[in-house]
Amino acid sequence: VHWDLQDPATDAGLLNEGDITTLVNFNGQRFWGSRTCAEDNMFAFETATRTAQVLADTIAEGVAFYVDKPMHPSLVKDVIETINAMFRDMKASGYLIDAT
Repeated sequence: VHWDLQDPATDAGLLNEGDITTLVNFNGQRFWGSRTCAEDNMFAFETATRTAQVLADTIAEGVAFYVDKPMHPSLVKDVIETINAMFRDMKASGYLIDAT
């Protein structure tokens, strides 16, 4: 895909106008544009999609230890606290603005 940092009239620029993110070579491979092909506006931008995936992975990691354990109220509380602790760590590290 032809791309030039100073010229929007390139293949990459044309694709971006159509809400298509492209891969360009600018000091290494980089995404050019920030849109996805998602029809859901919640996931129209790459950052929202990537953040949602990281959060889903965090929740999956938080519950992995509890898989196949007998379900009871204290176990559910432990699962929620484990995930919330992971979110607190992400917030303290500056990865999230807030999470509840």
